[in-house]
Amino acid sequence: MAESPEPPPPISAAAAGIRPRRRFGILHRMLLAFSVVAAMAVTAGIGAWLSLRGIEAELVHVIHQAVPAMSVAEALAVEASAIVGTTSTLTAALSEEQRAALMVSLAGRIATLHRRLTELAALRVGDGVLTPLRERIGRLSTNLRRQGELVGQRIALRKRVQNDAAALARSHKAFLAAVDPRIEETYRALFAGIKTLVADLGGASAPALGAEAPARPDTLSHQDMLVLQRRMGLLFNRNVGEILALLQLAASGNLAAGLLNEVILVTDPAQVQQLRSQFGEITIAMGTIRLNLATTADNQVLLGLTTPMLQYGLGGDNLFDRRLQELELIRASDAVVAENRTLSDALTEAVDHLVATSRAEAEHSAAEVEADAAYARLMGAGAALLAVLVAVLIGWRYVGRQIIGRLLALQQAMEGEAAGREIMIPAGGDDEIGDMAGALSHFVARRKQAEADLRSAKDRAEGAFAELKDLQQTLVQTEKMAALGGLVAGVAHELNTPAGVCLTAVSLLTEKTEDLARSFASGQLRKSRVQDYLEVSGEVSGLIRSNLERAGDLIRVFKQVAIDPSEDERQIFRVSEHIEMAVGLLAEKLRLGGHTVSIDCPSGLTLDGFPEALRQALTVLIDNAVTHAFAERENGAITISGAEGAAGTVVLTITDDGAGIRAEDQPRLFEPFFTTRRSQGGIGLGLHMVFNIVSSVLGGRIAVESEPGRGCRFVVTLPSRSPATPGRRRG
Repeated sequence: MAESPEPPPPISAAAAGIRPRRRFGILHRMLLAFSVVAAMAVTAGIGAWLSLRGIEAELVHVIHQAVPAMSVAEALAVEASAIVGTTSTLTAALSEEQRAALMVSLAGRIATLHRRLTELAALRVGDGVLTPLRERIGRLSTNLRRQGELVGQRIALRKRVQNDAAALARSHKAFLAAVDPRIEETYRALFAGIKTLVADLGGASAPALGAEAPARPDTLSHQDMLVLQRRMGLLFNRNVGEILALLQLAASGNLAAGLLNEVILVTDPAQVQQLRSQFGEITIAMGTIRLNLATTADNQVLLGLTTPMLQYGLGGDNLFDRRLQELELIRASDAVVAENRTLSDALTEAVDHLVATSRAEAEHSAAEVEADAAYARLMGAGAALLAVLVAVLIGWRYVGRQIIGRLLALQQAMEGEAAGREIMIPAGGDDEIGDMAGALSHFVARRKQAEADLRSAKDRAEGAFAELKDLQQTLVQTEKMAALGGLVAGVAHELNTPAGVCLTAVSLLTEKTEDLARSFASGQLRKSRVQDYLEVSGEVSGLIRSNLERAGDLIRVFKQVAIDPSEDERQIFRVSEHIEMAVGLLAEKLRLGGHTVSIDCPSGLTLDGFPEALRQALTVLIDNAVTHAFAERENGAITISGAEGAAGTVVLTITDDGAGIRAEDQPRLFEPFFTTRRSQGGIGLGLHMVFNIVSSVLGGRIAVESEPGRGCRFVVTLPSRSPATPGRRRG
């Protein structure tokens, strides 16, 4: 390999034509000019900052105090109005359940009012505003509790009145059911007496059927007239008086029941008293009627039925008293509602005052913000104008005449140098531009020398690169041969065991056969020797067969390890379908172990590649989980998910909840012939085959994440389009 060129010696400032730094060069002059401009800008910035601080303070007050205070106050007013509306509904409540629900709603609204007050206090609203609000809300809360109690008493009283009205209706119905038949019975007795009296007038007895009636006398004796008159008087006194008394009793009972039903509906206490007076008169009349009725058993039963009806109007807790109590409760509840409306109006007035005050503070703050903003704009405009004037003066007087012109000449010289032309470097001065001109002169000389050195170094580097490529090819070939040798050694090691067992078994069978042949030739062959031979040959044949089958399995696996993409046609396929096909191939094995496989893959996820290779890799991964992860258990769970990854990739994740993999085994997991179950017949080529498929055929990569006892997770990252001609790897 050619030696690298020596680096050029360092260039001193004197050799480069650069004079020592001056005390007051271009940099210092520019710094002085810009310092003046910066001082002016800083002064203007400080003024603007002070103005912005004032604006910020006013905005903070408006945003965090005035506006939230207005919002909270308006919400408080809305809650107060809602409470007053709910109190009207509470007054008209018809059941205890409705009253309880309304009281819960009102309690929540009162709690909301107190929270609003707390929020106003947090917003630094003064006690002069909050104290009246607290007092009014407290009185409103007390009134609501009082109204709830009154409504509860009214509902309970109304329920008792309704119960009494129902009982009164039943008593009245029973009374009518008894008095109507009694009146009809008395009528029948009267008619029967009249009929008897008429029959007596016609003779003592009725004629026989078909016989001629006796002649009726034209006149009656005086004695007969007196008897007839006395009998008729007794008949009418007894029956007609009874009928009149019964009719009066029925009318009085109906009237009393009607008054008691009417009192339930009246809304004026004076009307209640008037109905009570009428009921008293009816009660007195019914007492008189009692005296006119005959003291028969039927009449006593009938009079007994009037007593329950009269008790609803005469007892110590009668319907008249209950209705008066109910009207008084309604009046008291209405008074509380009126007071609540007054409190709500006062509360609304106080809230309106608070809103107006907050709005005035916000408008004042807005005016202050506008004034500060105008001052800041004025300061900024003045500072900007002054800075522009100073900058124009500096640019015209110094930069334009002393710097730009000389730099343009120096630029033209450098462009000529870059283009490879012969250049004329302008004469230097006593400042940094003069130093740049001297440095450019020295640079041109050094460049020409460097070009010559570079050509020589390029020739040496090209020779060294050729040698490195040859060495690289040698190392790659060596690595391939080493890998091939390792794989061949592994194949030989794996096939050596079944081949050796078969050779030993064949030797034993040959020996037994020769022994049997000698016995047969000598005529000493016995049945026991033949049976022993058959048993040994059967065992040896089974042993030879099982080991040959194992050797066949090993060869079949080795053939699968050698991946040939030409056998799998490229196509665009749905990933989910081939996941399901891979699971289907192992369905019976999964079912026997009670294992489940969950698939979470969008149906629209596709790959442009080799579906057979992907299905083969998935089948091996699922079978690996069943064999290793669930070796000591049943009912395992495997999850296969697919999703789009970053930069045009597809990510497949195969997760199980099995035994996991030790950390020291994970680096060797994809090596050929590495297995943790060699004593159970494991070969150690399954995951190596998966690695070959993923990396060589599908052009992706595979990684594993696992902890012992916490399952295992394989992550396969594939390009959306597999390589057109994937590398071919043979086992």
